[in-house]
Amino acid sequence: MKAGLAIRPATTLEVVTHLLAHIDLLLVMTVEPGFGGQEIILACLDKVREAKVLHSKLMVQVDGGVNLNNVKQVKEAGADIIVAGTAIFEAENPSEVIKKLRC
Repeated sequence: MKAGLAIRPATTLEVVTHLLAHIDLLLVMTVEPGFGGQEIILACLDKVREAKVLHSKLMVQVDGGVNLNNVKQVKEAGADIIVAGTAIFEAENPSEVIKKLRC
């Protein structure tokens, strides 16, 4: 069994820092949860960077607004897993978008 924790854009990493050593995955929401198609809040990527510094083996997932225009920034911030909904499901060629997101 694995344990994970999700934080919203307004939640600071400091609120959950004491828990990071006890979880396997941190999900950093980069939009307010609720509906697809929102623009990524790039400032949230600072939480990804900081979490990786605090616990380098912690898996960090990013969800919200990830697309071909910003996926490089998300990866460079240290995200291990990305969630891309609208970028894929609204694409003319979803398979090609998935392929490009993985590169």
